[in-house]
Amino acid sequence: MKNILKRLSIGLTLGTSLLVFAIPAPAQTGNASDVTGAIITTGDIAGGAFAPSLTRSGTRISKAALLLALRQAISIISAQLAQGTLPVAVPGVAIASIPNTVQQTLLAVLTGTGDPTALESAIASLVDDPALAAELVAALQGLFDNTTASPANLLAAVQAYNAVIDASGSALSNPSPELVAVQSVLTALVSATSAAQ
Repeated sequence: MKNILKRLSIGLTLGTSLLVFAIPAPAQTGNASDVTGAIITTGDIAGGAFAPSLTRSGTRISKAALLLALRQAISIISAQLAQGTLPVAVPGVAIASIPNTVQQTLLAVLTGTGDPTALESAIASLVDDPALAAELVAALQGLFDNTTASPANLLAAVQAYNAVIDASGSALSNPSPELVAVQSVLTALVSATSAAQ
């Protein structure tokens, strides 16, 4: 099991930041307008405040598009977890499917309606520092809640997951179904938001 989400979290960081790269404006000629900054349009106004879109390879990326992609992915993954059909998105792992009880427990944690103790215990058994498992489960707790679902919260969960993977070492040769389920969910969410960028 590898830390495959690190490279994907870089794109997510770009999508959630509000950095705007300034490009020098060309000099005015003739009777041109003296507006030299970005021209604010109604598409850039969110709740009455200016919220610039980011560009990547000439494509405009809006925070709203990332949030929409995240919410759509959450809807699909929630249904898969509820039905016990979450696909294993971890290559090279001997687990063919994730037990239904694990999927139900993870869904309850992600929606903020369940007790995270079993999930945290299973992940803590893989690392020397149980605080890393607690941080991961805390980042997952309520991640699917409509009021808190956001690319920034997804990024925090990915970073917490990466910390667990980095600290797990050889324990990952036989990962728990709980960790496989967490990676499968995070991989699907990151893939969905990356596709929106």
